Amino acid sequence: MRIPIIAANLLLLPLSLALTGCGKPSLDVASPLTTIGQATPVAVHVHDTHGVSKLTASLAQNGAQYQTWQTTTASKSADTTFNFNVGVKTTPQLRDGSARLIIEATSEGLFHSTTHW
Repeated sequence: MRIPIIAANLLLLPLSLALTGCGKPSLDVASPLTTIGQATPVAVHVHDTHGVSKLTASLAQNGAQYQTWQTTTASKSADTTFNFNVGVKTTPQLRDGSARLIIEATSEGLFHSTTHW
């Protein structure tokens, strides 16, 4: 009698984990950037029910990617806003021309899901 109950619990465990918020964090950049200057302020709002273990910002230009900022501590809060600067002062390798801002957030949850913006 115990075997079917244990087997049913083992089958339902992954389903319950998937449905209880082990999803990816959501990212929202307050005002999308059109230009990057010497030190352009960026505000990123992250929502994840388990908090955020890591947030990084990189700039991609001419096939190269430069990390410009990274969190130093994890946040247990479901909603967190991170403020930082990007630009030539933080990344002296940047040159005139188009560049792309890449933001990556990693969940503090069980599966450490990652979202890119």
